[in-house]
Amino acid sequence: ANKYVDVTTPWVLFKEGKTERLAGVMYTLCEALRVAAILLLPFIPDTARKILNSLGVKEPKDNKTLSYGAQSGYVTTAGDALFPRLDVAAELNALAAINAKSETKEAKEEKPQPKKPEKKEEEKMEENGLITIDEFFHTQLRIAEVTACEKVEKADKLLKLTVKVGEEERTVVSGIAKHYTPEEMVGKKVVLVYNLKPAKLRGIESAGMLLCASAGDKLTLVTPETDIESGAEVC
Repeated sequence: ANKYVDVTTPWVLFKEGKTERLAGVMYTLCEALRVAAILLLPFIPDTARKILNSLGVKEPKDNKTLSYGAQSGYVTTAGDALFPRLDVAAELNALAAINAKSETKEAKEEKPQPKKPEKKEEEKMEENGLITIDEFFHTQLRIAEVTACEKVEKADKLLKLTVKVGEEERTVVSGIAKHYTPEEMVGKKVVLVYNLKPAKLRGIESAGMLLCASAGDKLTLVTPETDIESGAEVC
């Protein structure tokens, strides 16, 4: 569909007033999205249903609707981006907050403790939230691939994930169950705080933390823009 958009340039057709050709291009794109959403229903059901809703299409009950032209027309509605681009500034701020909490005792002992700043300097640092490059690099971030996922019993917000980091396998507990289903998570590549001290959550040892961005009630995982092998360092 992306290639089709590049080749047909519907925005040019609109400017040139070629409405009949433009209608055909837009119908073909809607059909491609509809068929893709139907095929994706078993794997990412929530997202696939959002696509169908935006197209004004009901969830099918059989496979007869997979053929091109099965839908006679479309009345689409606008909605939020399903996979919005990351806000780099927000991600760096979130990373700085994670770093401040995840420094280990060993890392602190390796470097001499800085002199305690004066009260005015402390207040200024608290206002702008700035950190040094050394503080930033205490945190190790790696790409991890989710190989299995399930809900944590009697915990509405928690998912138990099995992730692959290179050749290593880890268990991570993450409070994202209200935003992602276990089915959506399997196969997804995420950014893992790799050197976070393990902690027990609901009796499960969690070795790491998934990097997310949030705004109000919205939450989205930080994921690589293009496919990259698990274990790759995020820098």
